[in-house]
Amino acid sequence: MTSEQESALRNKLEQAERKAAYYQKLAQECGDRRLKEAEELSRLIGQLRANEQELARTRDELEQRVHERTAELEATNARLVREMQERQAIADELRQAHAALQHSYAALEDERRTLETRVQERTRELVQIQQERVRELATPLIPLRDDVVLMPLIGTIDRERAQQVRTTLLEGIKAHRATTAILDITGVRSIDLQVAQALVQAARGARLLGAQVILTGIQPPIARALVELGTDLRGIVTHSSLPAGIADALRAQH
Repeated sequence: MTSEQESALRNKLEQAERKAAYYQKLAQECGDRRLKEAEELSRLIGQLRANEQELARTRDELEQRVHERTAELEATNARLVREMQERQAIADELRQAHAALQHSYAALEDERRTLETRVQERTRELVQIQQERVRELATPLIPLRDDVVLMPLIGTIDRERAQQVRTTLLEGIKAHRATTAILDITGVRSIDLQVAQALVQAARGARLLGAQVILTGIQPPIARALVELGTDLRGIVTHSSLPAGIADALRAQH
């Protein structure tokens, strides 16, 4: 072998050694990198497993909470349903009670109107009765004997009362078949033309029924008033006091 061949062979050997060293070094570096990557991957896998366990625990807790919350919501919903049903029942009862109250109110209103009508009718009846009693008291007719009646007059005599005096006197004379009627005006406060005319008309009506009228209790002021009014008292017997008129009436019957 020549020196050139040895030199060429030596160069090739050196190159082969350098490549072997390079690949050995590269293999070592790759092994180290892969080891690191494997370690990192192992660490990541462990972390992922830990995360999965944490997630599983968290999921279990969330599921438990959701289950508990769902149970609470279901209980609340059931309670609300019961309350709504109870409120609906109360509302139905209130509507029924309101309808019953309206019906009762209508019945009471009808009864009230009926009672008001009855009260008004009864009030009118009582007023009429009272008016009749007042008229009777205002113009009382007292039988002194079968044929003698007395009507004492007290207070003020207006047109209406004068008309009542005339009516009561004539009806009393007819009812008692009296032949003498005594009108006592001792308690009369005053007398005017209308009253005087009413007395005269009553006396004339009594004469038409066959009765004599005796006017008693004429006081001086009444006498002056009758004179000033020009009252025609012809056919009427007058006395200043009631006892004198009664005595005259009883004496005339004998």
